Amino acid sequence: MGADGIGCILGIPKSVGFDSDIKAMLFFGSIYAIAYICTLASMMNMRKVLCILALLASCNLCIAQSDTLQSEIQDVINYQEIEYIDSTLKYSVRLPHWITLMESENSNSFGGILPAVDGIENAILVTGFAKDKFKNFQSFKEIYLTGNKFGQPVKWGSGHGWMGQNDLLEIENGVEQKVFLFWENHVYHSQFVLLESESSFLWIQFMSTPETYDKNIEKFEEFMDGFELTN
Repeated sequence: MGADGIGCILGIPKSVGFDSDIKAMLFFGSIYAIAYICTLASMMNMRKVLCILALLASCNLCIAQSDTLQSEIQDVINYQEIEYIDSTLKYSVRLPHWITLMESENSNSFGGILPAVDGIENAILVTGFAKDKFKNFQSFKEIYLTGNKFGQPVKWGSGHGWMGQNDLLEIENGVEQKVFLFWENHVYHSQFVLLESESSFLWIQFMSTPETYDKNIEKFEEFMDGFELTN
């Protein structure tokens, strides 16, 4: 079977070409490696899987590999739908192709950057807490939403001021609310989602400016459509 035939089976467009049979073998060998790594997601920390995928994309798989072939491999990786799984905090999320993952100093936080709008980058951050850090979900909700007052510092830390909120909405396993924060002489529009999983309380933040909130809220909703508790 030729390279085009194999490509059709794997769902790869025929426009992906190869200079030689050797490059074709290298290409599909890399696809097999990527597929194998993705199957490990349910058996190991997904952060490690993502790191392996990034390493595979950036390194030369073979001395004979050309720049064109490496670009083709990166195109396939970008096309893959990757699922992030946190087996400790008990949630998973399908990562949209547009998100750029960001580093976090907190091992219980995970998130990424949205594409820039008018030069402004918004962010999504998921932070988990062990349940024994709070009396119950009501206490958790009071810290991050309902207990905050207009013009006062937020209850979860210093540096941010609470500037108001829209109606609190009940959702499955939690609540969500649009909130307004003041930080470093600027007002920010954010969407907070609080959820209770089997083992943790989850605080999901969509952070934006007044100018970018409406332009990016659909992307946050897309992110949340792929979010699932794994109780």
